[in-house]
Amino acid sequence: MNRFLKYFYFFILCLKALECFTPFSHGDAFSYHLIIPKHIIELGFTDTLSKFFPTVIAGYFDLLYLIPLSLFKNTLAGQISSQLLHFLIGQGLASFLMTKIIKDNQLKWIAGIAALTLAKSGDMFLYAKNDGVVVSASLLFYYFSNKSILRKGVLLGLLPSIKLSGVFIALPLILNEIVFKKIKLIEILILGVTSILIFIPICLYKFKMTGNPLFPGLLYSFPDQLPQYLIDSYGGMLAAKLGMSSLIENLRLLFLGKIICLLIIPVLIFQKKKINTAPFIIAILCFSLYLFVNGAVPSPRFFFSSYFFLIIGCFGALDSSHLQKKWIVPVLLILVLVDSKLDKSLTRVKNNLVDLSNLSSKEIISKRIPRSRVWDLVQKGEKEKLVHVFSDRFPQQFYAPQFVRLHHYPTQPQVRFFDQCSNPSGLEKFQYYILSESGSKNPCYEMIYNSSELIGTVQEFKVFKRKPSQSLL
Repeated sequence: MNRFLKYFYFFILCLKALECFTPFSHGDAFSYHLIIPKHIIELGFTDTLSKFFPTVIAGYFDLLYLIPLSLFKNTLAGQISSQLLHFLIGQGLASFLMTKIIKDNQLKWIAGIAALTLAKSGDMFLYAKNDGVVVSASLLFYYFSNKSILRKGVLLGLLPSIKLSGVFIALPLILNEIVFKKIKLIEILILGVTSILIFIPICLYKFKMTGNPLFPGLLYSFPDQLPQYLIDSYGGMLAAKLGMSSLIENLRLLFLGKIICLLIIPVLIFQKKKINTAPFIIAILCFSLYLFVNGAVPSPRFFFSSYFFLIIGCFGALDSSHLQKKWIVPVLLILVLVDSKLDKSLTRVKNNLVDLSNLSSKEIISKRIPRSRVWDLVQKGEKEKLVHVFSDRFPQQFYAPQFVRLHHYPTQPQVRFFDQCSNPSGLEKFQYYILSESGSKNPCYEMIYNSSELIGTVQEFKVFKRKPSQSLL
C-alpha cells in the first residue's frame, strides 16, 4: 500500500504540472504579475518601478518571472513556464513538505495528495501568481522547526514580502515559536530583526509611491496620503468589514476547502491521547486574522495556509493505532479524492495535448485567450519610441507587442483624469485606444471617436488608432 500511495502522489503531482500547460486568462497575472518582469526586461528596473503603478501590490516572487520571460519573452511558452514555476515552488513544494512533516509512511502520501487537490480556488496555484509560494514558505518555516533561527527569520520576512496577506500566517507562526516552542529572547530578537530587514524594502517602496508603507492594507489609516479613488477601489476589496452572512460563507469555505478537513471535529472530540494542537491553532489564527481584516470578501486565497495546516493537524493526530484496521487508509484516500476535481484536471490535460498537436502557438492563444487578439491590431514600438495605448476597461497586456505600454485608467493614477475628462489633452499622448462598447456620456469618448479611426473589434472592445494629423481638442 505504501508504494501505491507514493506512486499515486507523484502521478497527481505530474498531472497538476501538466495542467499548468493550460493558457489561463487570469486578470492579475496578465495585469501585473507577468507585466512587471516584461517591462523590466524591456526598459529596466528604474523605469518600471517609477512608472508602472501596479508594482506597489507586487512582491519579491514576481521578480522570479524574469527567468522564464527572459528565455521565452511574452509568448505561449513564456506564460506556460511562468505558471509551471509558480506551481512547482508553490503548491508542488508545499505538498512535498507535507510528506516530510507527516511521519506515518502511508498517511504522509495521502496528506500530500490532499494538498494537491484542494476543492476551493485550487486554480490559483496554477496561475502565474504568488499565492502558492506564501503557503510553501509558511510550511518551510514550520518544517525548519529546530533549524537555524536566521533561516527562519528570512522565511518569516519573505511571507508578507511575497504577498502582503502573508502577514495572516506570519503572525501565527511567530506565536507558535514563542508559545509552543518557547524560543529564547535572543532568538526572538534575531527572528524579528531578520524578518524586518527582509520586509522593509517593500514597505519603503510602497511608502514612496503611495504614502502608505503597507498599501493596499491599512487604507483608512493613511487617508490624507492616498487619492480617493484608490481608497474607494481597494477599500471594497481589502478593507471590508465582516457580517454574519460573510462569516457563514467564510466558515463554509474553510471547512470545505477539503472535505477531509472535517476530520478536525472527531479528532478533537474523540482523540484520547495528547495530540499536537499547534497546526490547528495556526490554521484558526490565520483564518481569524483574515476575517478581522477583510472578512466581508470571502476569498480562500487569503487564508490558503489554513487548509494546509488543518490537513497537517488532522493527519498528524492519527497514529498507528488508528491504522490497524485495514479499511482506514482506503477510506481516507477516498475522502481525499471525493472533492479532488481530478476529472477537470484530466480534461484540461487532454485538451492541451490536442491543441499542442494540431495548432500553432498563435492559434492556441487566439482560441484560449480570445481577448488577446486585440494586440494583433497594435504595432510594436521601439525602446526610444514607445507605443502608448489607452484602455477604459481592458487591463490584460501580457501579449502586447514589444515596447507597447497599456494605460488602464481604473488602476493607473496617470490617466485618472479620464474619469471626469478633466484633462482631455492628456489623451493626445496615446497612439491607440481600447474602449468598451458599454457607451458613456463622458466627453472624452466623443473626442477619441472624432480624432481616431476604428481598426477592429474584439468581443466587447473596440480598438481605435489615432489619426496622426488629428488633434483631440
